Amino acid sequence: MWVNPPSAVRSPRWRTKLGVTLLIRGPRSVELTEAGRVMQEEGVKLLEYIEQLKKRVQTAGRGTMGTLRVTSIPAYVPVLTELQDKTAEIYPNLSWSSAVPATTRSPISWTLGR
Repeated sequence: MWVNPPSAVRSPRWRTKLGVTLLIRGPRSVELTEAGRVMQEEGVKLLEYIEQLKKRVQTAGRGTMGTLRVTSIPAYVPVLTELQDKTAEIYPNLSWSSAVPATTRSPISWTLGR
């Protein structure tokens, strides 16, 4: 299979690695085969995933992602709730969850993270 270099994007190499034809070259056009359409769709998904991965790694590297566990007595729930709201404004990628104590004397555990 031969394709003009601007349209190729290393197509012959992929055909060799995958064992299928991705493009069909006509006299004035280049068309994707069904395998080519699948490769294009999955390739777009892969590139989007790589961008998401890059952002998550950068976020983790800045320390704005992770888990923070805070244990407190029930009397401090209003303070922790306010802290949760302020934290959500500053760090939108972080989330809170809490465990409800079995008794009013049991500590409450809050978890911050994804």
